[in-house]
Amino acid sequence: MSRARIAVAALTALVVVGSAVPAGAGAFPGENGKIVYVAGDDIFTVDPDGTDVANLTQTEGLDVENVSASPDGKWIAFNVGSPTVLDDAGLYVLDVNGTTLRDVLAKRHDDFIAVGAPTWSPDGRRLAFEAYTYPGFSNELFVIDSDGSDMKKLTNCNCVSTSYPTWSPVGPEIAFVPCCSQVVTTINANTGATTEAFAVESGYADNLTWSPDGTQIAYDDLIEVYRVAIPNGTPVPLTATGPGYYSNPSWSPDGTQILVESNHASQQSNNRDIYAIDAVNGVAGGVTRVTTALDAEGQPEWAPLCVGRCTPTSIALRIVKTRTAVKVNGTISPPVGGAATVTLLRKTSSGFKRLGSKQPGFAEDGTFAASFSRPAEGKCKVEARFAGDAEHDPTLATKLFAC
Repeated sequence: MSRARIAVAALTALVVVGSAVPAGAGAFPGENGKIVYVAGDDIFTVDPDGTDVANLTQTEGLDVENVSASPDGKWIAFNVGSPTVLDDAGLYVLDVNGTTLRDVLAKRHDDFIAVGAPTWSPDGRRLAFEAYTYPGFSNELFVIDSDGSDMKKLTNCNCVSTSYPTWSPVGPEIAFVPCCSQVVTTINANTGATTEAFAVESGYADNLTWSPDGTQIAYDDLIEVYRVAIPNGTPVPLTATGPGYYSNPSWSPDGTQILVESNHASQQSNNRDIYAIDAVNGVAGGVTRVTTALDAEGQPEWAPLCVGRCTPTSIALRIVKTRTAVKVNGTISPPVGGAATVTLLRKTSSGFKRLGSKQPGFAEDGTFAASFSRPAEGKCKVEARFAGDAEHDPTLATKLFAC
């Protein structure tokens, strides 16, 4: 199948890595961290008080949709709405600093025409998403490990188009709205068993989001936002007393507030901002405006506060062979202090045997270099490892080559 596709490398502001991503529509419990949202084509973050706004992608034509924050507050999963800079059959994960990007479906683009609505598992190791399959032309729900392995199809119903799945923060249940249904359903990510969660009294449910304790779901009907106890509670309107429309709810990690996208202040449909409302009483309990830019801001997701090592790292390697030496040139991103541990190994009948190891320091721009005596013919491997520090995650890069 011929598909419009532009390399991820076009995002020159980002480093593309291939290692596993450690870890939602739906809030994961914790302290309130950054608010992630979409404005124009890009992904932004902002502090809950409206300060420290940052554009993480800065890429014209990116067409981001459906941002989802990981349980540890380090990563943002998203998809794109059209095949422009990125492929709309890709499922992307970006760190909250905007430096590291990964396509979880990099080897599976031809299995799908388009994908959407990623949501994290509670342990951060899996992602659920909806997809329009090829071949088959069927809208289904899938689960995949965040390193791109072990993908499985959860549904076989052709009923998961714009269903906005959301993974419970406390268990294996994924809530979604089957196409043409007025009943929100949960499906067990491990077994595939389904259960009716609640009926939608207004006739339409969009943008489902779990509360951080897993006892309630908030949703919108394109005009108002509701919350409902699970299972089989009665939807409670949260925004009926406020002016304008309200959509895209997202619970705060501490469970006290719900973010919404709204034209609350201007009541003009093209001037949308992000607001925080009381999780119990809704607009009547108080409204706090988070964003005030002239652009339309929406699809908010409240990430848990990241604690400890909150900056991922990656290493790019290049091998240069001379007649007598193997020269290893590397770059760690973002640049950090300290040193790499670089090891040269040669394949034997019993596995790779260590030939030598060095610890070159990082230059200010993150580059480092090491040189080894060139071994005899065969298969060799270089490993470059960063142990991490108080702020940065550890990382390991490997490269195979002919000795």
